[in-house]
Amino acid sequence: AVRRSRLAAAPLLAGGDADELDRLATTARQARFAAGEVIAALSAPSALDELIEGAAQIVVDGADGRPISVTDLRPGDVFGLGGAGDELGVDQRAVATVDCEVISVDGEVAAGVASRDPQLSRAINQLATVRRRRLERALRAVEPVAESNEETDVDAPDGGDA
Repeated sequence: AVRRSRLAAAPLLAGGDADELDRLATTARQARFAAGEVIAALSAPSALDELIEGAAQIVVDGADGRPISVTDLRPGDVFGLGGAGDELGVDQRAVATVDCEVISVDGEVAAGVASRDPQLSRAINQLATVRRRRLERALRAVEPVAESNEETDVDAPDGGDA
């Protein structure tokens, strides 16, 4: 009952069909994650996750290997099921920024519920679109720095003009 009420509190799932929420809750499992711990690899999602306590970020690795923040996650935010990173060829992951708690619902069950609920399906697609745009923006934000460094190195290897 607690997992169902927590799932129902997520804005994405609010107003959903009671039977479908019950179906989601039957496969739901709760887990705690310490700050810095990877909650989920989003490039190969196997679950629909809801952050119920704490804070997290969706991150990707930049060309230099440093993590790039794509978006912040707060309690009630849902993630998983459909990685924009796949389309763009990058690995996304959700990482706890403070100790947090997450409810995870089996991906196949969540996809089945979404396929029967057009409103939920639209909401998931809209969320995926927003996240994909944020990912594209985050990747573009670091590209100019890398390009300008490469141009400097190529154009003037000895520090002078060619």
